[in-house]
Amino acid sequence: MDNIELNLKQIENKVEKATNFLKLFSNKTRILVLCNLVNGRKTVNELALLINVKQSALSQHLAKMRVDQILSTQRSGKYIYYKIQDPSVQNIIQILYERFCK
Repeated sequence: MDNIELNLKQIENKVEKATNFLKLFSNKTRILVLCNLVNGRKTVNELALLINVKQSALSQHLAKMRVDQILSTQRSGKYIYYKIQDPSVQNIIQILYERFCK
């Protein structure tokens, strides 16, 4: 394999990662969650009230974002707080928040 083919394979792998990353932003509920977390952590109940989504549906989105390492959790007493874990997501959402969520 020559260098051109190797570089193409490396680029294709990176593009695949980028495509999967951008899929995160293709869902209204996930963007609403992230826009509400851009300024700090929130519980599932707080998020459900803020974005007017049933807690069961919201929990599925939160679980997916945790698996994808977009969000992390922190327990405080009986509450579990969600926050944006990935700095790249924080930066992107900050831009989206400034543009669309204010």
